Amino acid sequence: MLLGEYAVVYGAPALVAAVPRRAVVTLRNRSDERWEVSTPGFSDEIKTFAGHDDPRLGEHLPLLRAALDQIDYRGLGQTVSLDTEAFFAPRTEAAGLRQKLGVGSSAALCVCLVDALSERLSAGATTLDRALAVHHRFQGGRGSGIDVAASLHGGVISFQLAAPGKTRLIEPGVNLPVHAAWLWSGTSADTRSRLDQLQRFQQSQPETFAAALRALSASCKNAISAARDGSAEAFLASATEFTARLADLDQQAELSVWTAAHRRLATLAGTFGVLYKTSGAGGGDCGIALHADAERLQAFREAAQAEGFPSWNLAADEAGLERQAAGSGKNAEVLR
Repeated sequence: MLLGEYAVVYGAPALVAAVPRRAVVTLRNRSDERWEVSTPGFSDEIKTFAGHDDPRLGEHLPLLRAALDQIDYRGLGQTVSLDTEAFFAPRTEAAGLRQKLGVGSSAALCVCLVDALSERLSAGATTLDRALAVHHRFQGGRGSGIDVAASLHGGVISFQLAAPGKTRLIEPGVNLPVHAAWLWSGTSADTRSRLDQLQRFQQSQPETFAAALRALSASCKNAISAARDGSAEAFLASATEFTARLADLDQQAELSVWTAAHRRLATLAGTFGVLYKTSGAGGGDCGIALHADAERLQAFREAAQAEGFPSWNLAADEAGLERQAAGSGKNAEVLR
């Protein structure tokens, strides 16, 4: 997420980039009804189920269950690899665990999985509506679907719900007029709990919420307009304004978006004249650094890395969903 966090759920325009990290789904037909599923990155365990309707499948793999139910899958058993290895931070010696970076692994996996299963059923090309239906089922109806759209289309896109949960307005191929880098705060975060908290705030203080939403939406519109015009100065001004207004909402709604790590990164960025903002739900996960000067941004990245915050250049992946056929019959269809 570049701009539009939280506000996009309620109809504000937003900007999102598909980062160069890929989920890979591989399916192989079996001669029996069983499903054998591996999840590289998430777990080293291989799980086996009696069939696509095995109730245990939903308990262990809710996204796969949502996809099978939404698509109404009735085909052969499958040997499945759901690989999100690229979306996790390296193992730490202290914990021996890996943490999600928070850059859309479930959305990317959802798009791949829907396309793989659709191919098995000869159901045609994967549409955004089909992928969103699965992801919404998986998330219990939460979220705007902007991360799903980014995974499907690739690149930088402008995204808006004409009405919550309804028409999606997508403008692909937006050119960001500044340089960007994303940094990991060091901890994973929970998006759903913060969306629930924002909904409670909306219900308890509707007027304050509505005013905050109008302000956030205005900043997003101005930033997107500046991106279309190629104005780095206007874009950064609007992005800075959005960041400040989101910080206000964070305090009002008690969302805990700005953790100590995010605040430290923002302070450090300020010493370089660089804008730093949380990306997505905040509370951990990643943040984004923005500036028109690539050298200044690089200097900040090096300083952040010296303090233990990993950083990557944000060069949007233009490809989106890709399908690679590795044969027919029992061979694999790999979708990335």
